[in-house]
Amino acid sequence: MAGREDLSRYIKPRVAGMHRAILTKLLADHFVTSAGLIEHLWTPFNEPADPAATLRVTIGTLRPRLRAPWEIRTTGGGYLLHPYPPPWPVAGRISEQQRVLIEAMMDGRCHSTQYLAEAVYGGVPPPDGAQHTVRTVICYLRHRLGPGWSITNIPGRGYLLAKDEEKPDVRETERHDLADATRPAFRGGGHEHPEA
Repeated sequence: MAGREDLSRYIKPRVAGMHRAILTKLLADHFVTSAGLIEHLWTPFNEPADPAATLRVTIGTLRPRLRAPWEIRTTGGGYLLHPYPPPWPVAGRISEQQRVLIEAMMDGRCHSTQYLAEAVYGGVPPPDGAQHTVRTVICYLRHRLGPGWSITNIPGRGYLLAKDEEKPDVRETERHDLADATRPAFRGGGHEHPEA
């Protein structure tokens, strides 16, 4: 486990106690589930009313404190401390939701809106309308991508982040993407409508 003196290479000075506890745990275990971090941070006697929401907010305030190239990814129902994948596909500043979606798609796989919604909400069941939110955020995010990157909507499968030379033909799939972003949110007992 990293000692107090080891954290300076990862985080800017004056780190808060909660941030230190999260970072130390991630350094020790590399990947920690949301439940694991909650158990690490709180006991049943001092746990906040909504620990999952509190954890998401705390992680969100920790991320801008990290030194380059380190980042905290939200993936697989938990959190991962990792260097920025080379190269980072976004040009300029982006919102926290946009950052989480990019991180979730950096593995080069096609992901459904359900998977991406769960990533945005930290592995907890997302609220109604979350999939519609994902589609809308992705629509805006595409305009923030750096040269040579694109997000493609693969009909019936989901979204794929890739370099232009690796992507499929997107002319038709972009039409599906824009249609999805303006479609009313699906509210059907947790079942996702098709991606296209």
